[in-house]
Amino acid sequence: QVEADIYFEVLCFVEWVNRVGFKALKDIDGNFLCELLLISGINWYAGTFDSFGTIHGGETLVLVDWKRGEAMVSTAYQTALYVHLLCEHSLRLLGKKLYPWQIQRFALERIGKGKPHMEPFPDRKDLEVALAAVTCFNAQVEKGIIKLER
Repeated sequence: QVEADIYFEVLCFVEWVNRVGFKALKDIDGNFLCELLLISGINWYAGTFDSFGTIHGGETLVLVDWKRGEAMVSTAYQTALYVHLLCEHSLRLLGKKLYPWQIQRFALERIGKGKPHMEPFPDRKDLEVALAAVTCFNAQVEKGIIKLER
């Protein structure tokens, strides 16, 4: 049983899981690696990714961000930062070190609005661009150019 307002999203998700064989991975404590907030102690940013697991019989590691509509251009940078966070914490979470090149990134588009589509983000330069933006933002905050509300 699910809430009526997410019923079609759940149906789309189940159809997608069955089609690609997605299996969410668990951390070393047995918790699913879904909706996990991580904080970078290195680059001063945080994010909550939707799901991390495998597809194609466990051969391919994937980080998937769910979108009700179409993925925006910024989703490529968002998922790159999520992968970076996951890799930063992989030893603690999985007991082994992961690297960004080992993980494919996708947006699962149109969830709940028809047949879902996996939009891949294969550009390895996305992480460089996203980290540069985070670095510039943090520098502006440090210098008082941008003031954050608390």
